[in-house]
Amino acid sequence: MVANFEAGHPRAECDDFARSFVPTDQRQRNWHRAIVGVFVGVAHASCQGLDQDLAFLGIRDLDLFNAPVGTNLAKHRSSALHDDPFSQCVRISATDTENVPAKRNEQQSNRPRCPFGGLNGFVHRVPNRYRAGMAEDITVVKTSRQPEDLRRLLQAWIQETTGDQAATVGPVSSPDANGMSSESLFFDASWDGRAASLVARLAPSPDDVPAFMTYDLKRQYDLIELVGRRSSVPVPELLWLETDPTSLGVPFFIMHRVKGRVPSDLPPYSIDGWVRDLTPDARAQLVTNSLSVLAGVHSIDIADGSADFLEFDSSLGDTPLRRHFADQQLYYRWMCDGAGRSFPAIERAFAWIEANWPDEQPSAISWGDSRIGNIMYEPHGVAPVAVLDWEMAAIAPPALDVGWMCFMHRFFEYLLGLGGMDTLPDMLQPAQARETYGEMTGVDVGDLRFELAYSATRHAIIMSRLHARNVHFGTHEWPEEPDDAFLFKGLLAELTAD
Repeated sequence: MVANFEAGHPRAECDDFARSFVPTDQRQRNWHRAIVGVFVGVAHASCQGLDQDLAFLGIRDLDLFNAPVGTNLAKHRSSALHDDPFSQCVRISATDTENVPAKRNEQQSNRPRCPFGGLNGFVHRVPNRYRAGMAEDITVVKTSRQPEDLRRLLQAWIQETTGDQAATVGPVSSPDANGMSSESLFFDASWDGRAASLVARLAPSPDDVPAFMTYDLKRQYDLIELVGRRSSVPVPELLWLETDPTSLGVPFFIMHRVKGRVPSDLPPYSIDGWVRDLTPDARAQLVTNSLSVLAGVHSIDIADGSADFLEFDSSLGDTPLRRHFADQQLYYRWMCDGAGRSFPAIERAFAWIEANWPDEQPSAISWGDSRIGNIMYEPHGVAPVAVLDWEMAAIAPPALDVGWMCFMHRFFEYLLGLGGMDTLPDMLQPAQARETYGEMTGVDVGDLRFELAYSATRHAIIMSRLHARNVHFGTHEWPEEPDDAFLFKGLLAELTAD
């Protein structure tokens, strides 16, 4: 079975898809409660209809959603949630009607969607080790573009570019674990007697409410080439850049696919997956290796102006960090215009940033989205084999990247902690990151308090924009309090407290 779980996918089709994953015993229902409680509904009390979605799956008596925003749900959940997670899930076919719940009536099908996801995305939030028996060939497409259309257009483009009219492109899929901005497509291709597994990186369609103001694919391509040429930081091997949007509707570039494994966002690596399963020593080595990636990027000599294309306009400020902050403020105003509302918590965070401005360090290439979920590691180890996702790169102080890496781990820990889930709280602690990075580079990035607060503010803007995109596709609604849209206003308030 292949399910194209697209943004804006018709709800009836999501319901049909969900019937393949009916829980069969109490332990399975308990686990569904915990996962859905953390990743779909905990940030907001008014998840209209989510209880019906869960009842449709055979899950009832759900009390997680009575907790107000920011409440520790461990105090509100039923005692049954302390049971062990389920170890199997029975997949049924569309014709196995004996075990399929009755369809909901028309009124239920057309009721308002849950503001934090409802059934959309539900299945993909269940940890892999708890999905035994589920379909292995689920393709998640986070776009309005259709995979077969993309396959056909890619094949025509490769035929024209290579001059090989016999060139072929196989089925196109998208990764379902990470990434919410640019679109990545996986496919196999053959041309001129060669065959390779490739990845196409596409700018998002303007119709899909892009996460960021601009997507300069040439800028990303040139940066990957620069990093690969001037450092030992592993990056994918580039093949082609197409800046003309005629072929696919947007610019794109194509690179070789690297074999490896990436820490998952959904489910977060802190609760399930290969990072969770590592020994403490191996996880510590993963963190060290990840910080070494930052050290490698920051050590690239750019005194010759080779990275000037990463600089923000000089009119934005007198220093790289000032320009970086001004750019984030422009991004915030653009996001608010699209959302039709402002976000008081983010504006309070801006004021804190101004009041706590640091002494600036010398700047370097800043990766930008410097989290371990954007690093691919070797298939059976923790050595990085590819550094991915460069759209947020800039010229900025190195501490921004170190702070972002620590914050993104803390972000997941915070959300998971709302549900009282067992996580990895000792991983990527700022003090240890400061020490390790300092030993590698001789640069003291400080206590990272400013950088953590700045990272939280930046991420709040991004998450608010992503919420606006989900509202556009009809899978979410705006909460009464706009700050509830980015899920972690409590953490942002904590990091920007005086």
